[in-house]
Amino acid sequence: MRFAPRVARGGKIDFISRTSWIHRLFLRTILNPLRYIQPIAPIHQARAASWREASAGGHTMRTFVFSALTLAVLAASAAASAASTSGHFYTHTTSRTKTALPDGNTSVRWNYYILQVTDNASDPLNNTAGNCSGNAILDKQGKELAASGICFFKDEAGDSVPLSWATDEAGTAKCPYGCGHFTFLPGTGKFKGMTGGGTFDETHLFGDHEGSSGTLKINHGNR
Repeated sequence: MRFAPRVARGGKIDFISRTSWIHRLFLRTILNPLRYIQPIAPIHQARAASWREASAGGHTMRTFVFSALTLAVLAASAAASAASTSGHFYTHTTSRTKTALPDGNTSVRWNYYILQVTDNASDPLNNTAGNCSGNAILDKQGKELAASGICFFKDEAGDSVPLSWATDEAGTAKCPYGCGHFTFLPGTGKFKGMTGGGTFDETHLFGDHEGSSGTLKINHGNR
């Protein structure tokens, strides 16, 4: 629709009316729709904030679930690779050397053969045997003051596992012949990555240290 300017008195065009008409047209066509457009931005902002919160919450939940599953798998793996058992050991001395020390004590070095049998027949350490060497310090009365050594066990498949041992107590009512601990070292084959250890209690001594026997408590794992 074209606008026809109003002619005022005296034949002059009423430009004020033309200006007022254009102003009203601007208000109707431009400004009025903006009243409905302007609220859209806050709506989008609110939706974006809500989406970010939901995404953050979902990420947190996914992280929590993943962490829980990871811990469960690690715990199951640790439980599967760890084992505890008890057993017995038997030794036979193959050589023994005594050396008198200046303080009156005696150093004893001996080599011996050892067999260990676990109460759990399926334990990989069951029926393993090998050679050991040890060194002890005895006082003037022959009481053991300290002792330590190392053993190399093998199973029937030829896989081997070494261990180091040390006496913690000897010559007492509780441990007349020797109680101590041992630690497994990484071996070969099925014993590769072996960890753990245990304790021993030497309950019987044969002859002049010609051999011995005792009990074992074993806790071992595999890295």
